[in-house]
Amino acid sequence: YLFPNFPELISIYHESCRNSSVNSNKPVDLNRPVNSKQPLWVMLLLSVFAWAPATHPGYWRALEGFLPAFNLTTLQRIAAIGVSPDLWRGEGIGAFILPHLLFRAGLAPVVALRMTFILAIMLGGVGIYLWLEHHFGSRGAALGGLTYMLLPTVLATVYIRGRLADVIVLALLPWLFFALTALAHSPTQKSRSLHFLFAVLLLGWLWLSQAGLALLASLLLLAYALFVLRNRILVASVLVGAAVGAATLLPISSLSTPAKINFTEHFVYFFQLLRNHWQVAPSIPGWQDGYPFQLGLSVVTISFLVIWLWATTNPQPAVENRRLLQFGSIGSALLIALCLSFSAPFWQLTGAERLLSYPWQILILASPLLVILPAALPSLAPAFGETPLWSALLLLTLANSYPNLTTDYIATEPPTQPLAIIGDNQLALLSAQLDESQPPTVTVTIGWQVLQPLAFDYNIFLQALSDEGSQAHVVAQFDGQPLLDHPATTWSYGEIFTATYTLQMPAQESSAPLYIFGMYDWRDGTRLPVDGGKDDKFAIHGKKE
Repeated sequence: YLFPNFPELISIYHESCRNSSVNSNKPVDLNRPVNSKQPLWVMLLLSVFAWAPATHPGYWRALEGFLPAFNLTTLQRIAAIGVSPDLWRGEGIGAFILPHLLFRAGLAPVVALRMTFILAIMLGGVGIYLWLEHHFGSRGAALGGLTYMLLPTVLATVYIRGRLADVIVLALLPWLFFALTALAHSPTQKSRSLHFLFAVLLLGWLWLSQAGLALLASLLLLAYALFVLRNRILVASVLVGAAVGAATLLPISSLSTPAKINFTEHFVYFFQLLRNHWQVAPSIPGWQDGYPFQLGLSVVTISFLVIWLWATTNPQPAVENRRLLQFGSIGSALLIALCLSFSAPFWQLTGAERLLSYPWQILILASPLLVILPAALPSLAPAFGETPLWSALLLLTLANSYPNLTTDYIATEPPTQPLAIIGDNQLALLSAQLDESQPPTVTVTIGWQVLQPLAFDYNIFLQALSDEGSQAHVVAQFDGQPLLDHPATTWSYGEIFTATYTLQMPAQESSAPLYIFGMYDWRDGTRLPVDGGKDDKFAIHGKKE
């Protein structure tokens, strides 16, 4: 739909692979015929393990909660429902294009969101396959694609954080590497023009999705074009794509929100990159951070094996492949280093901390580079390209990632839009059901989701208002803790709560024209803002006789 010439791009790319000369500087150490697609189908079949959790009915308890579902229903330049819009750290319109199309096609917001995550996982894997097939053959590319889809960084971004913009970056970045590679090896002027346009459009889409990551990704792509492919046209395509993407952000260039998270408190400790740990937990300052940051056991072990084979094998890889291996190993090491605490001066001196919410988001850009070494194993050691060992590598990758394919599910069906946002984007009011069927008792059932932790145990207020005379007055009310056995300061990201409150109406008042709900600080009576300060209460209208 977005790229009608895509099939022609793929056929041109494979034709350029077939025309590679043994005496040229192009990669030639392929282990199978170029048109062999069996490894691709095997990779797609095994990818079901990566996206199967997204088929679970309902939704998972992601740290972002239902915010992506709320923001996809109405396209905005920057997501603003339940979040503070920001040019660099915010989620742009590009992240919501695909789920919005699915929503407009008739899918419920949560279903459209789940489908988007599934498509993003598969697109990322296919992009890795197409990119690395030219360098390492179809079996190596399939191993790299499967490894990518099962990377802890990818799975955590989908099933723990649930941040749509970051997932779109994970889906598009491999395709950008593929587009640049295909452009570098295009045999005709027509194919070069098509691949140039393809790369520019993809990079523009990346900028529209997450500007901070897009800027850093553009620098990474420039390094790839200059070091690995060494082609001026590629440099031009990256610069043009970045310029197009940046130009689309000019109307909102002044949009800035102070960071709510202290960037320097969230650097990763080295042991966290290698530990076996998986849980749904928000990122907190310090070494006790429960968010999973591991690189993956299979990635680390296979990469060390490839480096050893690379240093000892004879003959050596083709020149471009050798540069790609160097780019993957050195580039991923540098990007990983940027999420460790000793890199703090770099972030502060360059001002790059303005681009991201957390330093560990840089692992998203390292993810495609991390799979380069595993993908090269079948070409460096032909025995690993044979069916038995190649199958064993796929199963090893799957077995190592299987414990990470778990998450917490919730059965609540959210509304298309939240009824209200309470506090500083802290709570999303999901439902408010009023029951006046048994007078003089009136019950109100309230459902809400936690978007950010609360630092104080606020009280709630629920009031029935009468409009008799010239001024409304309270005829019944409830004030107290929202949940007696679960104080507000213990609530965690994404949790959903439902509670029922009772009002005893006066005998002369079987019902009230208006009921209001909100939260307040019981120490001084200050109410939390509702919908960004538009009000300090949410109005629940009753039934009139």
